[in-house]
Amino acid sequence: ISNFFNSEVYYFLVKQTIQSRQYPIYSEQFTTRKETKGHSKNGWVFSGSSSELMMSSLHMQRNQDGSSGKRSETSFPWIEVDDDVLDAKILASNSVSRESAYQQDLNSNEQSAYSYDSDVETYHPIDYNNIYYKATNSNRNFLKKRNEQKQKNNAEIIGNRMDKKSINTYASSLKSADRFRQLTLVLEACRMLKKTVTLTEINHAITAAGRLGRIDDALELFNSIPKLNFVPDLMSYNNIIWCAGHLGKVDLAKRLFLSLSSKSLHRPNVYTYGALMHGFAKSKDYKQALIYLDTMTKQGIKPNQVVFTSAIEACAEAGKYREALQVMDRIKQAGVRPDLTMINTAVKACCLAGAMEEAEELVESMKEYGSMDLLTYHTLMMGHTKLARHQRVLQLYEEARHSPAKTHLDGGVYSLAMLAALNCGMYSTVPRIADTARNEGVSLTEASYTILIQAYAQMGFSDQAIACLDDMVEEGLTPNVISYAVAMAAARDKPDVAVSLLQRMKDNGIEPNTVVLTTAINSLAKGGGHYSDKAFAMLKDMELNGPEPNIYTYNNICRAFAELGRVDDALSVLNSLKAKRLSPDRYTFTTLLIACGRSNSSAMVDQVMDSMKQSGVQPDEIAYGAVIDVYRRAGNSLMAVKCLHEMHKSNIEPNAAHYNLVIRTLRAEGYTDKMFKMVMAISRKEDAKINGNTFEIVMESLLAESRWKESVQLIRVMDSFGFQPSINICVSLVEQLEKARQYKAVFALYRYMVKNGYDFYENSFLNGVFKRLVSVAAKGINAEDLKAASSPYDSTENLRDIVETLEEAVQADDNSQSDNTMLTGRVM
Repeated sequence: ISNFFNSEVYYFLVKQTIQSRQYPIYSEQFTTRKETKGHSKNGWVFSGSSSELMMSSLHMQRNQDGSSGKRSETSFPWIEVDDDVLDAKILASNSVSRESAYQQDLNSNEQSAYSYDSDVETYHPIDYNNIYYKATNSNRNFLKKRNEQKQKNNAEIIGNRMDKKSINTYASSLKSADRFRQLTLVLEACRMLKKTVTLTEINHAITAAGRLGRIDDALELFNSIPKLNFVPDLMSYNNIIWCAGHLGKVDLAKRLFLSLSSKSLHRPNVYTYGALMHGFAKSKDYKQALIYLDTMTKQGIKPNQVVFTSAIEACAEAGKYREALQVMDRIKQAGVRPDLTMINTAVKACCLAGAMEEAEELVESMKEYGSMDLLTYHTLMMGHTKLARHQRVLQLYEEARHSPAKTHLDGGVYSLAMLAALNCGMYSTVPRIADTARNEGVSLTEASYTILIQAYAQMGFSDQAIACLDDMVEEGLTPNVISYAVAMAAARDKPDVAVSLLQRMKDNGIEPNTVVLTTAINSLAKGGGHYSDKAFAMLKDMELNGPEPNIYTYNNICRAFAELGRVDDALSVLNSLKAKRLSPDRYTFTTLLIACGRSNSSAMVDQVMDSMKQSGVQPDEIAYGAVIDVYRRAGNSLMAVKCLHEMHKSNIEPNAAHYNLVIRTLRAEGYTDKMFKMVMAISRKEDAKINGNTFEIVMESLLAESRWKESVQLIRVMDSFGFQPSINICVSLVEQLEKARQYKAVFALYRYMVKNGYDFYENSFLNGVFKRLVSVAAKGINAEDLKAASSPYDSTENLRDIVETLEEAVQADDNSQSDNTMLTGRVM
């Protein structure tokens, strides 16, 4: 990491430290590979003409009385520097602006951590990445090259991958190790009552204990201060209050705060309130945060940006966006200039509460203070995602790509954009966004890959979906249970692939859960045949060894047996899930009804329907359709029609699929007359749910019995519904009309076909009939009748008039009137 730093970086660090009058407390010497050539009186070493500033072993510390002096060589070092890693930490001062050194590369949690640390006078080291990104443009190129070289050198340490995420993780682990090492040293010294430890070191160790989640150690250090003949100073109280609040011990933090308030030596300052407010934000106690905000104002302590930000954060975490906006109003009234962190926190409050309009207004006001950063875009995109405003998420993504924050976009922004594209059905866009992230040097996260796999699955690219698992491994990610479940869903039509993925999971030590195994069973169930037995065996293994199957697991097995017509096995699945105290749903019973149909077991329909009603499941149109199909397969038209009546009694309107199934059942039994009456009766209903196929089935049966008169009537009814007969029906009807010598009706039907876009000249039969009719008409009909009858291309003639002419041309016999009277009666 030392290779990241050159003279400009050191100059920046030292300048900020000196200006704020905060001196480093390191006992180790910060060195480079260059020879030092001079010393300054304050202990800084200059190197040659480049004026490279380096920290020397002569360093100053702030004593308890506020004076400064050389530190003892026996003092405990706060950081240990070895030959491999030079941890370039410095002490941050209160005067360092967050916009300058810290704003660019810290996330929200790290920003808050720094803010509270500084304001309670706990000097938190600057992250080297922030220094890296604040370097000048010329230095940035130099540092980039050094960074690349360092990546190669440390490839083995970071698992052969040294991207930005890996560096941050590595540095974080070093910091944690340093904190623990220094905490252990100071804690041991306090227990042994060694006088070599200083109050400043104890105060810093308290903060380190808080960061490591060791509240007991922090309290032990605080309580040891009097034992070492020290008097706890304001920093001691600020640090322990911050530590307690940070670890969720808000009541303890309040007791410590009250203890400090009761003492005459020290009085709470703005940093004390900042530490306490941090605890309220952590515990989502917005009421206490607002109370103490009023309290400090009454005591004449002016809240700073950190205090206001903590109050807004507490409101945000509690889902109180209106209160957060009220705090923002107080900020403006107090004359405090809102910074980006404060506005981002308020935006977060609005987004968490779903108040996206207010969030957008805040973002608009942000332009007065600066441009949106990574956190702003991420928060807004997350808020709109929760409200399913996926188009807006994509718009924000495009804005971010062309904004000043484009160089800092992380995997979270790209993941949200990919998810939005997936939810919008823009499946091909998802891989393009993933490629953009890779090209920008941003590694995809596990969530990103899961979304990418889903997109490939929706596009039917199962091979690419499965290949993503290999890509994850190559990029140092470990596919989890969700990744495998989504990949299996992509291979749902490839049972062998699903089985291999399941085995791959087990080989990698990943225990499949119920969702994964259910997905595998679903794939096997769709495969049918011997795959169904494999699926059933997998279910039995789940029942014996876990994980526990759910209703969807049983439904998939039930469907597999249903498709094979194995009704007994399907019923055994029903008994098994009941034994597990699972409630069968509508899908379960519908699948059982399908099984009855596949096995021609109509006698079991009543048993399944009774069981369905006993379970409190109301049959729907799908279930009734399955029942009608069972009776159709069994050739029982009476029960099929009875099922229609039951649907009406249950206030379920049959649709075309139900009617067509019943009509087909009637046709199979030769009940043509009943079919005709049924379709005529249905057509008189308002909003009748029938389609062209309904009429086609009836007309085919009528024409098979040479009943062309009723067929002509159905053509008129079809026309009123906006349907038209197929060319095959027209051919059959023309043939029968010709045999019945209904020439005018034939010519009317020809005009009807032409109006509907049929070119009967392309059909040899129709063309031949037309020529014969013209020849016959020329012999037996006068010229005017021939002209009127044989003009199929009259474009001014209305289609409905043609249909009426066709019906009028038919010579109805005496029975037609009685038939029409019967049509108004009840079906069957």
